[in-house]
Amino acid sequence: MDVTRVEDVVGDFVTLKKRGQNYIGLCPFHNERTPSFNVSPAKNIYKCFGCGKAGDAITFLKEHEQLSYRESLEFLARRYNIKIEETVEDSEAIAKKQMEEGLYVVTGFAQQYFSKLLFDSDEGKSVGLSYFHERGYRDNLIEKFQLGYAVNSWDAFYKTAKEKGYSEKLLHEVGLISERKENFIDFFRGRVIFPIHNLSGKVIAFAGRYLKKEENSPKYINSPQTSIYDKSRTLFGLFQARNAIRQHEECFLVEGYTDVISMHQAGIENVVASSGTSLTIEQSRLMKRFTSNITILYDGDAAGMKAAVRGMNILLDEDLNVRLVLLPEGEDPDSFVQKHGTTPFREFVQKNATNVVLFQADLLNKETGNDPIRKAEAIREIVGTLAHVSDPIKRQLLLRECSTKMLVDERILIAEVNKLRRKSFSKEQQQKPSLPEQKMLNEAAEEQMQFTKEVFIAERDLMRILLESGNKKYNDDSSIAHYIISSIAEHPFEHPNYRMLMNEIINHMNSENSFPPENYFMQHPNEELKRTVIGLLTQSYELSENWEKMHEIFVTEKETNYIKDADSALRRYNLRIIDRMIADNSKEMREAEKSGNEEELMKQLQIRKSLNDLRKQLAAETNTVIVK
Repeated sequence: MDVTRVEDVVGDFVTLKKRGQNYIGLCPFHNERTPSFNVSPAKNIYKCFGCGKAGDAITFLKEHEQLSYRESLEFLARRYNIKIEETVEDSEAIAKKQMEEGLYVVTGFAQQYFSKLLFDSDEGKSVGLSYFHERGYRDNLIEKFQLGYAVNSWDAFYKTAKEKGYSEKLLHEVGLISERKENFIDFFRGRVIFPIHNLSGKVIAFAGRYLKKEENSPKYINSPQTSIYDKSRTLFGLFQARNAIRQHEECFLVEGYTDVISMHQAGIENVVASSGTSLTIEQSRLMKRFTSNITILYDGDAAGMKAAVRGMNILLDEDLNVRLVLLPEGEDPDSFVQKHGTTPFREFVQKNATNVVLFQADLLNKETGNDPIRKAEAIREIVGTLAHVSDPIKRQLLLRECSTKMLVDERILIAEVNKLRRKSFSKEQQQKPSLPEQKMLNEAAEEQMQFTKEVFIAERDLMRILLESGNKKYNDDSSIAHYIISSIAEHPFEHPNYRMLMNEIINHMNSENSFPPENYFMQHPNEELKRTVIGLLTQSYELSENWEKMHEIFVTEKETNYIKDADSALRRYNLRIIDRMIADNSKEMREAEKSGNEEELMKQLQIRKSLNDLRKQLAAETNTVIVK
């Protein structure tokens, strides 16, 4: 998989922007407002400096899409048109895969089954396909969304699945069959089927729409929550829309499945649906991966207006730019696009899109009228919404407009909003965890903290040089790796991760008589070791030219000066070790002085003199100013 480019793979799921030689974006593994997710094309790796997640393209797919190692390989093989050689033993691998990834296999089979019925069965063509054609859906669009049909039979699907050898347990867990009087029956019967996909295009669930009007049958039924499907973390159509959202830098948010498909039919592809559920934080973060601009399209009736307002604060919390378009009463995006066409729809959106906060202010004004009590409640409600707007410039502009609309002094709104934001900030700070490195350092004794930090920094620099230049020659007799390893033999690393990595390198060199190749650590089964390597090969900031002098932190050079870098790093490492020895010597002197042991005190004074002389020598060689 050497042809895979991590920036391409990650870019399918995260909006990346070029910064220098690398790319940055909002981390898909944790919530953040300032990008700390870094992708390095040169090293073919990614790293988040906020949560620590790191790896290569395969690691990203495994963690982000919850794929197995083999599934990640298959995903990349499809993307880059690479053929994976199959072997006779693959039947066992397939059987194991069906057990481990049973739900994906079952949902994939069901999607194919429903799609085939739609086009090939008499009932599917006369009921399901005619329904889609009546809505104006072309066959290529039906295939794009993998739409299907479930025949009106108690157990047609169940019998077929059983004949194919699919497990009743998995079929039941994923919600494709139901238990009834000690027998199993089909869950979806006589319904058109809308498959729901994850971001990699795998089918994870289904929705079924009943076409007849019967009192006892709900219009839509949906798959249950499973380990592969969480409706609060899923947006219908996002898999099909993600590239268009990036291209247009805008995402339309609608309510239903047919709204999404009708807009695609009209050539408007940057659209997703919350699928009838109240918008969640996770769904808003999904959209934010691809754009900061959200336009909500909801029905123009009272229910549509309330639904739009309900999800507003969640979107504002994520620092999204949110606009709202209310369609004419009695219309939804599906019916409006079908009735009026693409161009009138775009013109309507352009003319009627309103900032969602200002829309709420107008709505509250209409509802409260001249009632002072209700007016006060409305003002408190708009203050609560404004407090969710994190950008201070946006917030100030919105405050000014809301003040004018609601006829209330702007200073009062500012004071109330600031009060709420202070409360929220205080709560966030109390809940905010400390960074892992800070937590580790805080556990050390106070007097050892600075020494520990400086030693770790020196160890980090040596490890970085080792990884980048270990296989290069130091002289005619040894490599950089041999030189560094032999030079620190008497003082093993203290940082547990660096010590683990050093031992791995030494063991490999002893067994293979060579330095580990470039991709050795990227394919290593120990995820902690892999993350450590990526952390060493990436840095969160571009350092200034004076960084080394200001902080006594060695910044490695690339390629040309690796021998000089190795020498300098070792001198700095030895300088830190001597600092540690001087600190230990100070303790010994205090103990000797306290106990009145003059002989031991003189001995420790002689040791101190030798250490000071050695430290001055190393400091001179590294251009370090001694301040103590």
